[in-house]
Amino acid sequence: MPLKIEFVDGDLAGKVMDFADDVEHIAIGRDPDRCQVVIPPDERTVGREHCSIARVRGNYYMEMAADRRVSIDGELMETVQALPKQCVVQIGPGGPHLRLTVDRSANLAATLPQDIDAKSLHRRAAGAADEVDVQAIATEARQSSQAALLAVVLSIAIIIIGGAIYFMVESDVDEIEAGQARNSESVETLAGTVGGLSEDMTLMGADLPTALDKAKQSTYLVVLQDKDGIEQPFGTAWVMAPGQLATNAHVAERFNVLKEGESVILRGSDGKSEFVARDVFIHPGYDSFAGLWQDYVPIQINAAKESDPVRSAGMAADVGIIYVDENADIGAPLLIADSSRQVELQAGDPVGYVGFPIENMALGGVNITSPVPQTQVGRITSITDYFNAPAEPGDGLLIQHSLPATGGASGSPLINARGEVVGLLSAVNFIVVGGKRIPSAASVNFAQRSTLLEEMHSTDLDQIQEARTNQWNNRIVRFYESGRLQNRAPEMEDLIAGWEAMVATRSNDEIVTGSESVASELFPLDSLNINPLAMGAGDSLGAAIYGKEVEMQVQAGKDYLLAVEGDGTVGVHIEQGTSDIRIVDVMDIKPNLKAIAFRVEKAGKIKAQLGATEPTGTLGYDLREATISKSTPDSVAQAAMRRWLRDLQRSDSHYVKGDLVRQWSGEMTAKDDGGEALKEVTLDGTGHWFIIAICMDQENINLSIRDSKGEVIGEDAQPDWYPFVAVETSQEQSIVAQLTASRTGVPYRLFLYRASKSNDPS
Repeated sequence: MPLKIEFVDGDLAGKVMDFADDVEHIAIGRDPDRCQVVIPPDERTVGREHCSIARVRGNYYMEMAADRRVSIDGELMETVQALPKQCVVQIGPGGPHLRLTVDRSANLAATLPQDIDAKSLHRRAAGAADEVDVQAIATEARQSSQAALLAVVLSIAIIIIGGAIYFMVESDVDEIEAGQARNSESVETLAGTVGGLSEDMTLMGADLPTALDKAKQSTYLVVLQDKDGIEQPFGTAWVMAPGQLATNAHVAERFNVLKEGESVILRGSDGKSEFVARDVFIHPGYDSFAGLWQDYVPIQINAAKESDPVRSAGMAADVGIIYVDENADIGAPLLIADSSRQVELQAGDPVGYVGFPIENMALGGVNITSPVPQTQVGRITSITDYFNAPAEPGDGLLIQHSLPATGGASGSPLINARGEVVGLLSAVNFIVVGGKRIPSAASVNFAQRSTLLEEMHSTDLDQIQEARTNQWNNRIVRFYESGRLQNRAPEMEDLIAGWEAMVATRSNDEIVTGSESVASELFPLDSLNINPLAMGAGDSLGAAIYGKEVEMQVQAGKDYLLAVEGDGTVGVHIEQGTSDIRIVDVMDIKPNLKAIAFRVEKAGKIKAQLGATEPTGTLGYDLREATISKSTPDSVAQAAMRRWLRDLQRSDSHYVKGDLVRQWSGEMTAKDDGGEALKEVTLDGTGHWFIIAICMDQENINLSIRDSKGEVIGEDAQPDWYPFVAVETSQEQSIVAQLTASRTGVPYRLFLYRASKSNDPS
């Protein structure tokens, strides 16, 4: 019974492959060295060895791992399934289609009925293979390949013995020998299947827990110890070579700013192994990337829904090495994945980490004297460059993954199922709630490729990084040239916008609609000379600081921003006073602009020291209180509109205000598989317009704006319930606002605002 495989579509459409009766195993995938049916390498939905076809006792079975998708005639296949005489299978989601045809020999007479009743026949046919085959595959999924193979051999041995006894009673020795030959052939076939399953299980992460447990012995808690012996854990490091531990650059760089009497300690999980950091080496790309943004930050020109400043996935090349005594017994180095493994790395691969998550964790996250590392298991979600763009295989230095993490896990080894380190956990998607950073529910976090560590031992490191820095710079220039980002130094308005977006709301029924100034002052710098120590730690302003102390009244349960701007390098420090406050963030925007965000727990007065280094000029401060209101359609629309106006002010020196021109309400009617609403809107003249739709049920809806010719001039398809679009016109114009949703009957309100110039700065 030969098997014919024909490519139905794709680059290989029309290609036919024939496999004779003596071919017992046919692998299908993108690996040309291990597959007989080779799929083009650019078909990334197809695995390297995606699935296989086994011939067992004259029948063909398709087998694939549980995380691989194969469809047969449009239906998702099980992990093992018998093939009919003819079918069309699709390899991977959206992958190529193959037509499989089993050619039964015309030289043999048809097999006689086997006297099996219909019920038993249905039960037996429902399985993908007979009892022996299923047992072998199930056993492999639970155990290692050796144990599975042993079980298969024992099972078949029992069948052989049972069959031998039966046939000996019948005195048919010849049939015994023939049966043994056939069973031996089946053992070889199933052994090959077991071997293939073993590798698939490894790729699925079956060996990952063992690899992570082994890595614990070489993973260390990074601790800052002050001159009084008080300790603060702040990162994770792991053994990469004798006397060397790998971690993030932002962890290692703490060594370079140690004060007198401070030290960085590496403490093992047994609480007994402890080593003092002697030196560090940080990848040069870390400072290079930071230098590109030293004077400027990316600011979105269009109104942002969450934050005006563009957030990054941490810093680039965020890897470093901590050196300890090279003769110290720090444990076995973890194996770093070689270049071939790095090239194979792709979305969907299982990975895990061993580390010490601490921030906002119960019991402080870790026992600092006898730390116990945590392990997490997840999968790679994508591999990109540092701008979240596609990269060539092996060149994507930012690994995005689904492993949960928080502060303290920085530097943890990201390990694949083979026990190899493929990356270093480096950054987490955070939201800010109640003044605390909380990992985003999206569960997409970041890691640096471990290839960056290998670069650090290369004599060509400087040349490698110089070329990469030029690439980064070119990418940033293209961002600015596209007009989507503005290359300029952040100003006070940017600071306020970012803080307003950061302020946490107390419930889903409240939103931050803006902020108002509750105290401000501008004074000459030479009005007072104060001691630099009054400015607090971290502000190296020199011996002479010109400034003053101010006292301000604050209310309980409110969020505040104290921003300071002046000539030269400025500084700000807050004392509790009679109030009880919690510092949320210290914002060092640029030398002459700094701020402190805080939340007030108890009403009262606070004291703040403000200062600058210049002997002449001015220094000013602004204390702002966040405005929080009920989340209604009107308040959400106005909040979004105000952010749009702020964007306009950045490009226009005139103050502007937003006037509500018209609003509509209704429900979406049926359209295709969802709901739709169309509104014809007249923009009666030159100017800036803002259209925002609000879903009353807070379901995801989309907004598209089309001109009179039906061409799209703006759209918002982000997954939220308040899409908006800004439009600029040079003359009167008719547009159509199209709202869409996943269902019919969705209630909505549509608002149209127009910007106008105003001389009133309020």
